[in-house]
Amino acid sequence: MNPTKYRKRPVVVEAMLYGPTPADAHALTEWMSANLYVGLVGNALDPASLRYPDQVDGDNSTPDKGWYIDPADGALMIRTLEGDMRVAPGDYVIRGVQGEFYPCKLDIFLRTYEAPDAAPTQDDFDRSLRIARFAADDIAIGFTGTPAQRTGALVKRALGALLTHGLIVLTPPESWAQWVDIDQRHPFESEAGR
Repeated sequence: MNPTKYRKRPVVVEAMLYGPTPADAHALTEWMSANLYVGLVGNALDPASLRYPDQVDGDNSTPDKGWYIDPADGALMIRTLEGDMRVAPGDYVIRGVQGEFYPCKLDIFLRTYEAPDAAPTQDDFDRSLRIARFAADDIAIGFTGTPAQRTGALVKRALGALLTHGLIVLTPPESWAQWVDIDQRHPFESEAGR
């Protein structure tokens, strides 16, 4: 039996960037608490002993969701069904389709999510340029070949990176005809070179 390819369904999630200030942490934990991910209480040095604030005495069940602060380093921790996950400043915290919360590293978030129905911004453009430059720099180091081969490889690599990150979209070939000059000259030929 061979594997089958699947496409991830487009879903809209809520997310908040976790910044480095106490106000950022407060805003994030307030948002989680308002959505039934409350701060867990007890001895955070022993995370298995943490309980819901309203958990009755004698109830020894372990909460499967919530948040707490790791006393060893002050990191925000989110309890998920997969275990306790550390949130670092610069990570996004996502509220999934079933109301669950989980952290996501910035680079993964930017490759995976975009604002729904949002027009491209200057930040999107800047991000596209950074990705293209990184891809081009990556291939330029130690490249051997003619200048034309190098240019072709750089363009191919930069466009490939932009396509991979969903920052550009290819149009179908039938729409390309509008971009071909009537006299069929080379597209990079200048007016002075005619």
